[in-house]
Amino acid sequence: MPPALNRSSSAAAPAAPANAKMYSAQGPHVVGLEEIEALKASANNLFVEGKFGQAIIGYSYAIKQMAGLIVPSARRASTNLDSPSAVASAVRDAKPDPRTAQLAAILYSNRAAAYLKLEKYDKAALDAGAASVIDGSNFKAWLRKAMAHKEVGQWYECHMACKAATRLEPGNEDARSLFEESQYKMGSVPHAPAQQPQPVLESQPSKKKFGLFGRR
Repeated sequence: MPPALNRSSSAAAPAAPANAKMYSAQGPHVVGLEEIEALKASANNLFVEGKFGQAIIGYSYAIKQMAGLIVPSARRASTNLDSPSAVASAVRDAKPDPRTAQLAAILYSNRAAAYLKLEKYDKAALDAGAASVIDGSNFKAWLRKAMAHKEVGQWYECHMACKAATRLEPGNEDARSLFEESQYKMGSVPHAPAQQPQPVLESQPSKKKFGLFGRR
């Protein structure tokens, strides 16, 4: 059973958009971090209830609001807000304060966890990758990226993500086990990655252990 969520906002969590069509019609508008934290909490609750599709809608809406808050309006018009890599690049270039960057990364990492639950591994890898670009110290993002690549047999990419994860949390058993498995698989599974991920470790590892689907 996934560990309990860390509900970092005391604000009442608003209901997530009722359906995907409603969500897609709503672009970003100026909101504050507290409102985005509340949107995240709402999506987290849906995840805990096993409503992974609805959780994804909630995280997606929060991500668009976050992009609207961080990305300068001049660049926002040319940024595909539905592309994790495009948003991650824009957010990184905007150089937001640490709290804002961490929240943006958590939203992508949490949505990656929901995609993993629905076995949508390509989307999970993209989201986890975006989270790791925004906040290279996000352990869960690297681990979820590794898990997603594992499920589609991309062992080199899995190994590189595990390498970053184990540097952040050397004692984490999930990361260590997957790291060793990827090493073994790379000995027999061909791999020709188009681009090697470049881990960016921005903080010292904490001693806290996280479950794969534990979110913040």
